[in-house]
Parts: sequence; structure tokens; C-alpha cells
Amino acid sequence: MIFKEINFTGFDISDLSKGLNFETLQPLKDAIEQIQNKMELSKNV
Repeated sequence: MIFKEINFTGFDISDLSKGLNFETLQPLKDAIEQIQNKMELSKNV
């Protein structure tokens, strides 16, 4: 696991997962889908 190797001070993964609730996750998923669609379109040109 990368986090152990880098050793974040004061960084807690459980805090991060609490912050990533559905409201923050959904716009992120939408943005990723838009980026993927743009990449696929540029391949087809």
C-alpha cells in the first residue's frame, strides 16, 4: 500500500473516506465520465 510507504503525517484514510460521501462522489464520477467520453471521441477522429 502506497500510503504506508509515503507515510503521511496526520493523514488518516478513515477521515478521507468519511469526507467522500455520495454528494462529493457523484460530481466526481460525472467529471470522470466526461473526460473518458472526450478521450474516446478524440481517438475516433
